[in-house]
Amino acid sequence: MRPGLVFDNKLKKTLLAGLAPLLLTCCAAVYAAPLEDPTRPPGFMGKEGESKADQAPVWIVTSILISGERRIVIVNGQAASEGDMVGDAKVVSISATAVTLRDSLGAFSVKLLPTQIKSARDK
Repeated sequence: MRPGLVFDNKLKKTLLAGLAPLLLTCCAAVYAAPLEDPTRPPGFMGKEGESKADQAPVWIVTSILISGERRIVIVNGQAASEGDMVGDAKVVSISATAVTLRDSLGAFSVKLLPTQIKSARDK
């Protein structure tokens, strides 16, 4: 056996033993990085450093029912009538296309997004 060959094998084993933990550390750091939603608009739910308390609430009106004396709205998945509380806001008024809410900062309106309902006649 040649002495140089034994030294090369020892060197290879030493390098591999030292590189393995380094590679595992790098892979763990990449794996632990949070994934971001590529379809979310920039700044939609606040910035990275903000807490939930710092972010403005999101109000979503999904349905409005007006019939006779009843006026009911579905806001953030909760059914409410005029005068009811939804989260930290009070329902002030309900119209066919929008709801007026009032919170500690004042009154604001949330519109019901129009949807296209297709029928058999639409071609």
